[in-house]
Amino acid sequence: HLWAGQYEKAHEFFSQALVLQKAGEDAAGQAGMLQALCRAEQARGRLTAARDHIEAAIKIIESLRSRIEGPGLRASYFSLKRDYYWHYIDVLMQLHQRDPSGGFERIAFEASEQARARTLLEYLHNDAPTSAPRTLREVQQQLLDDDTLLLEYWMSPVRSYLWAVTTDTIRGFELPGRDRLLAAFLEFRAILADRQGWDSGAGRFGRYQKLAADLSRQLLGPAGALLRNKKKLVI
Repeated sequence: HLWAGQYEKAHEFFSQALVLQKAGEDAAGQAGMLQALCRAEQARGRLTAARDHIEAAIKIIESLRSRIEGPGLRASYFSLKRDYYWHYIDVLMQLHQRDPSGGFERIAFEASEQARARTLLEYLHNDAPTSAPRTLREVQQQLLDDDTLLLEYWMSPVRSYLWAVTTDTIRGFELPGRDRLLAAFLEFRAILADRQGWDSGAGRFGRYQKLAADLSRQLLGPAGALLRNKKKLVI
């Protein structure tokens, strides 16, 4: 129903399935149904409800992850559930577009930081600090100065995002989906590695120039105005 555009029927189906999952005390199933409800509500433009569903789903996923023994297994489990964060950040950034003063841009950035930190922390030694992932304010105070701009990317299948962070501001930008960006990057890298073919008359150097310009425009262009007065760039 969801893929056919029948969002009302999809919502009804997922809601009924969630009731059954709760009755059977199937936590993983509940998380899956909550994620599905998030997608259905997002498709209908009900972003607040979508956010509520995906936050509930992530809470379950985090609880299940904490019960898994061994950092490697926990990291593997989390990598399989990364799409929950994809949907969460996507919903938050759409909420930001609807209400730029609502603080959703900051929450999305911090969710990105949290998702990245989860996998990293699993591979640290047992006696390593397990403090909460950095907040936006902590990043601004501890990592940046007046001459530095932080660019943080979040790649996902449908829409990717870029946050440009200074000591006192954050700006979010929508980018093309991961697969489109990855395809351009892989072609660029292949041409760069085969420099002998640049003189073959097949226009490979011209293609290299175009890909380089396109990637720069897509990945750096949105934050171009913020780059002008900065001496250091952190990515």
